[in-house]
Amino acid sequence: MYSTSESVDHCGHRYGPLHIEMKRKLNQMDDVIRNISLLFNQSNSSSLLIVIGDHGMTQQGDHGGDELNEIETAMFIYTNKPNYFSLSQKNEKTVSQIDLVPTLSFCCLINLLNVDH
Repeated sequence: MYSTSESVDHCGHRYGPLHIEMKRKLNQMDDVIRNISLLFNQSNSSSLLIVIGDHGMTQQGDHGGDELNEIETAMFIYTNKPNYFSLSQKNEKTVSQIDLVPTLSFCCLINLLNVDH
């Protein structure tokens, strides 16, 4: 399943990253992610949730430039499979979008085509 939240992008452009409306929107998305993880935990199947942003933004809500706050974005990965990851918050890793996006696109394509893997 693939989903996008244009409302987060719109809120960032309209208000910027530090506005109370952006905080409200991000809290709303936290609730969505929490509910998805609860559904995963109630399920008998192994599931993987990957939450990524397509870009960062400046304090004014702009993007498209080459400043770090415009080109860096967070990535959150959750699975209901115990001991699947061994990373801790102390052991942060950097993943280049140039490596990640083609891999995720390929996985989505396989899923859309119902290709056995």
